[in-house]
Amino acid sequence: MHRILPALPVLFLLACTGGYNPPIQNPTTFIYDIAGTREILFNKTLSVLSGLGVEVEAKNPNEGIITTAPHEARFMVEECDCGTWYRKPFVTDPASTVRIILNIAITNGTIEFNTKFMGEHKNKTGRMDRRLECVSTGAYEKQIAGFIAGKRLN
Repeated sequence: MHRILPALPVLFLLACTGGYNPPIQNPTTFIYDIAGTREILFNKTLSVLSGLGVEVEAKNPNEGIITTAPHEARFMVEECDCGTWYRKPFVTDPASTVRIILNIAITNGTIEFNTKFMGEHKNKTGRMDRRLECVSTGAYEKQIAGFIAGKRLN
């Protein structure tokens, strides 16, 4: 019995550290240089978003600003980091729901993405048990920028 007692604090610490781990990445703005005027890039961006089925909530062609409505999608670990639960990524868990809002600023030759991911996880009874902090890795934005540019970006 005396041998077990000193080990209890260590076991408790190990049990607590194995659960939830927040995203590793920090939120970042992703900027891509793409040939074209603000007007051309703005129209291409609207076309690409429409083709992807993404609803635009607000747009200002004079300022080159586009904001999408929150939309739910399935994301890969390479696109979105929502943290892990016992090393299993939340983003791949079928009980997790992730929504995204894209804030896009367009100037002559440049597209800037400021992306907001929102997630939640539901328990076995279907009730939300955790709001997820989710951070973009930039892969999703890079794919959209590639569609706008008409080519794959490195």
